[in-house]
Amino acid sequence: GTASNASDGTPHAGAPHLSGDEYRLARALLAEFEQDGAHLSASNRQYLQELHSSAAASSSRFVAAARRPAPAGSAAGSGVWVPSASLRHAPASLLAATRQAGSQRHVRAHHGLLTDALCHCDDGEARRRLYAAR
Repeated sequence: GTASNASDGTPHAGAPHLSGDEYRLARALLAEFEQDGAHLSASNRQYLQELHSSAAASSSRFVAAARRPAPAGSAAGSGVWVPSASLRHAPASLLAATRQAGSQRHVRAHHGLLTDALCHCDDGEARRRLYAAR
């Protein structure tokens, strides 16, 4: 049959022999090759690979630190109060783990919980307190 455009179902002129699924797969593979730097010079592709490796290592360190419990006697001792509105985009599981009192939410002194709240908090001052308590 006639191949169709991935977004609107119209035939795509560049690859009429591909089905819609084949065309979408080809576009996805092309995007992946481009993201991996296939169009770059060898030296720039190497630099891009180093950036990808650095980003992956940073992500791994962040996840490992987020899962580590806070050290005994740390500033996280009692938790942190933040404006409820600052966590309006937080997942239900995080909200369920906090305590609401008026317009504030209390985030318990648990390293993972403080980190989750830090990731979803959109208030600068509250983020500073969450970070300091970790």
